[in-house]
Amino acid sequence: MELFTNKSSFRRLLLVAAIQATIYATMGINTNDTLKYQGISSVLALVAQMVCIVCIDKVGRRWAMIGGNLANCLFFTIATIMLAVFPPGSTSNASASWGFIAVTWLYNISFSATNGPLSCE
Repeated sequence: MELFTNKSSFRRLLLVAAIQATIYATMGINTNDTLKYQGISSVLALVAQMVCIVCIDKVGRRWAMIGGNLANCLFFTIATIMLAVFPPGSTSNASASWGFIAVTWLYNISFSATNGPLSCE
């Protein structure tokens, strides 16, 4: 409820959603599809968080955080390379757009399965 009742938190929520939509748009993804892909990303994050909650006591927090940070680094590096090779707005390569979507989903799954739920403890 704090996201919607606290003015500062709500502002941050809107900024995050707008930034993600802007990133998708600059990769050449249709504005109508941006919300759909963001929704899929959010569902994947919820599932990953649930898996973390169920499995974390068996796996342990330390190695989950280390592995999650390594995976996040890898996915972020891939996304950065893709943006460098296929600069936003200068290419209409559909494969690059789908690859970018897939990498952002993988990053979101990795973050949500490790760092997201565990960083609040």
